Amino acid sequence: EGEQQSSVVTIIMDMARPYGWNRNGLLVERVLPGKQAAEVGVKAGWRIWAVEGVRVYSDEDLLAEKARIRETMPAGSTLAAVTFETVELTDAAAGTAAAAAAAVSKAEVART
Repeated sequence: EGEQQSSVVTIIMDMARPYGWNRNGLLVERVLPGKQAAEVGVKAGWRIWAVEGVRVYSDEDLLAEKARIRETMPAGSTLAAVTFETVELTDAAAGTAAAAAAAVSKAEVART
């Protein structure tokens, strides 16, 4: 079985633009091509860890922090630092993840 290694990365994102991802809680499940998340390098499987240095533990924390940032940002400023926990898969785990993703894609096509 493959191993996972995690680390954190902070990316500056524009709070005024759509993020371009599908989330399940704090987990980024899908990054939409051509949208902000893809442009700045966010990857599916990353988990939102903090916003402007404030640790978030739930979707409610994230929404509250985003609202606080919007209220306290200087006029005209829309950029904020978003920190993600990244998960890098070893080759064996990446192969398993790719097979699972392919199966999900086939299931989505079958439903349409």
